[in-house]
Amino acid sequence: MSLTNALNNAISGLRATQVGVQWTSQNVGNADTPGYTRKVVNLENNPTGGVNVASVTRQVNESLQREALRERNTLAGLDASNEYLSRLAEFLGNPNDGGRLTRNIGELADAFEELALAPRTLENLTLARDRGRDAAYELRALSDEIQDLRTQATQQVAVSISTINEALIEIDQLNAQIGRRNAINQPSGDLQDQRDRAIERIAKEIPIEVRQKQLGQVGIFLKSGQSILDGGPRLLQEQDEISQVTAVMEFPSLTSVSFANDPTSDLTTSLTSGRLGELVNLRDKILPTFQTQLDSLAVELRDAVNLVHNRGTPSPPPDTVTARHEFDTNTRFSFTDSTRFIVFDSNGDQVGFGDYSTLGVARNISDIATDLSALSDISGGANLPQIDLIDTVALTTGQTATFTLGATTVTYTAAARETAEQARDGLMSSTRLPGKVLCPVAGRPLLSYLIESLEHCRNGGPIIVASSSDASDDPIADYCKDQDVRCVRGPLDDVMGRFLMAVEETRADQFVRVCGDSPLLDHRLIDRAIELYWNRRPDLVTNLFPRSFPAGQSVEVVSATCFRRAVIATTKPEHREHVTGFFYAQSNRFDIVNFTADEDWSAHKMAVDEPADLDRFADRLNNLPGPHWAIPLASQLGGPSSAPTA
Repeated sequence: MSLTNALNNAISGLRATQVGVQWTSQNVGNADTPGYTRKVVNLENNPTGGVNVASVTRQVNESLQREALRERNTLAGLDASNEYLSRLAEFLGNPNDGGRLTRNIGELADAFEELALAPRTLENLTLARDRGRDAAYELRALSDEIQDLRTQATQQVAVSISTINEALIEIDQLNAQIGRRNAINQPSGDLQDQRDRAIERIAKEIPIEVRQKQLGQVGIFLKSGQSILDGGPRLLQEQDEISQVTAVMEFPSLTSVSFANDPTSDLTTSLTSGRLGELVNLRDKILPTFQTQLDSLAVELRDAVNLVHNRGTPSPPPDTVTARHEFDTNTRFSFTDSTRFIVFDSNGDQVGFGDYSTLGVARNISDIATDLSALSDISGGANLPQIDLIDTVALTTGQTATFTLGATTVTYTAAARETAEQARDGLMSSTRLPGKVLCPVAGRPLLSYLIESLEHCRNGGPIIVASSSDASDDPIADYCKDQDVRCVRGPLDDVMGRFLMAVEETRADQFVRVCGDSPLLDHRLIDRAIELYWNRRPDLVTNLFPRSFPAGQSVEVVSATCFRRAVIATTKPEHREHVTGFFYAQSNRFDIVNFTADEDWSAHKMAVDEPADLDRFADRLNNLPGPHWAIPLASQLGGPSSAPTA
């Protein structure tokens, strides 16, 4: 061997060693890098002497790599399922205490049992009503939560498809680069690592199979055998993409996953695992099944209550004040107003009805049953167990309707509805106007003007002043005692707690809240708020959400049951300092009805907070053409009407 050949052999060995050292250094430096694989330098003999670097390959166990992809797919699906079901479980509550819905239904059952023992007790009637509304609210809230989860799952399906498509495009580009490098015997291990990371992103979303191709390229296939990357990417798309899911939407027709170049190819059934598969399963099966079970529970609860209710009252309930009278089968009668006869079967279910404008001749119950049996939707004739006679003429408080029953005349009078307790907050410890509620104006304390206005409410109840137990407010308590007005005293800084004390002491089912710095409050607004409350039975009626009336004309009607729940849930000091601040801050949790003025008067100020306001009130009072309580708000402001609109 010549000296030149020996030198060349040595140089080639040094070069090969240098390459090996470089890759060893890279292996060590990336030992903790996710997705990096160890690179191995492969040497070969040079026919002319020495060694060459034949290739640099990755050290990968393909069997373990396939298993790792399957495990990532399974884990991603479990993570998605856990994310959504955990949120649903959080809403349902701790199963150890029965859960929120179970607790509400149990409380409703307890209320009905108490009502059965004393059915004419107002307290029991109110409790049963409130517990029923609580259960209905919980059912609605849980249904809304389910649909929110389905909506979010649908949105995440779109994100998952986007992730898959982006990874497919990246893998296709890397395939081309790897093929070119391998064709000229250049290292491609780093590109293959990058491709593996993109494949892992797809595997987390859907179950796939990776197949090796020529020149180190790969193809990707679904478990069904359909290719999503084989000579080019086949991108996915979601059909009929939506932004909001409702309970009436049926699946799987809501959306389906298909190839972008073949919209008729429904791949949804192939998505058996992974994040995308689990999202589709949650959206199309698990959550709808839960909604169906919830609907069944609501229907069973409704039917159980209606079954008992319908045995003694019409269903659905009439929209007007109605009268009921039970007749002896031999009683003959005539009736000149519009009359409806409702028929129930032995289970208490309504089976039909008949309407009469007039009854020309006196008829008894059997005669009417014969008439009703001729109607196509009623069967049973005279053997029907119960017939209700209902006066369909609307009656207001105090109005009467007269029934002629043979020689007997029966008069029904519409009873006055229950009234709402009126509570107002009053303090002497104002920093801007100390002792303001008892400041004298025209020889009378400021508070007296508000009380006088409240006394003219058509639907109001007893007036209660909710003041503090601080010594500075002793004059308020003394004044209330002199005026025979009830005063409830509580914490100075916890106004919410003070009102709760008033609610508990008076056993009120609802209360009207007004502020003590509102001497010119129009009592007609209170009447309007109470009417809205009776008609709609929300948690809160207000004219502050948003405000359109002047400051000093604020009115709120609050359900006592909801107020108790709010007091328990309130933790922030700023909410405790205001009676209803928590309702507005958490408005999505409450049924709030707001009524507004005919025009925006929110820029006006009629509240008395500082000395200038007191002077303004005195001037306004002097310029009124009559007693302050007799002048509507719009007239005080120079407008045409004071009637608010809901």
